[in-house]
Amino acid sequence: MKKEIWRQFTENLPCPSCENGVLKYCGEYIRRETLESRLDNNFGPAGIVSPAARFLETGNLECSTCKEAVIFVRSREEDVRHLDDDGFEIDFIKPLYYFPAPPIINIPLSCAPVISELLKVSFQLFWIDLGSCANKIRTAAECIMDHLQVPKLDTLNARIIELKKTRPTISEHLMAIKWIGNSGSHNINITKDLVLDGYEIMEYVLEQIFDDREKQLSLLVQKINKNKGSSF
Repeated sequence: MKKEIWRQFTENLPCPSCENGVLKYCGEYIRRETLESRLDNNFGPAGIVSPAARFLETGNLECSTCKEAVIFVRSREEDVRHLDDDGFEIDFIKPLYYFPAPPIINIPLSCAPVISELLKVSFQLFWIDLGSCANKIRTAAECIMDHLQVPKLDTLNARIIELKKTRPTISEHLMAIKWIGNSGSHNINITKDLVLDGYEIMEYVLEQIFDDREKQLSLLVQKINKNKGSSF
């Protein structure tokens, strides 16, 4: 998982359809100044015009490989008080929404559909509500308990402890996801970096449970050895 790409704005995120290409700007985007910004600039306190202007922008992105279309919405703030080394204004850009949302982590093809769908919903929530996003990741952890046939107990915490008897490493990782999800549920100290940590842990868990690369490679090795390197 490349965490750094989720801290930047808009371009070069993975395609939500083919996951091979990256998203690039496609055509012009629409830009409108917010009402709050217009009021600040036209009727500032004591006749003072605000040094900042705030905008909402929306436009289209296109996958460099499969040409999938993605809509984005973002905010932009231009402030004359913040200049770069060349004297130009520094714009502060914050992504607000993508549809369909780019995949933040890889979901194995063999992943249980209910888990896959929860994570895809979380990808959309990542941009607009970090608490809800973290909670969706936690819910996916609960569904992993069901997939692993961990007995139904009073709490997720109890189920994770039960899993420790057979899958201690997975149990430890899911406990970390649970704590992050709890923070999201109560909006306590939830940050983008913490949610990205949760995704990184979840990606590892999915690889351990659903990734069938080892099985596929084993079958390939058996075929090659059986045919002694000749075409099969």
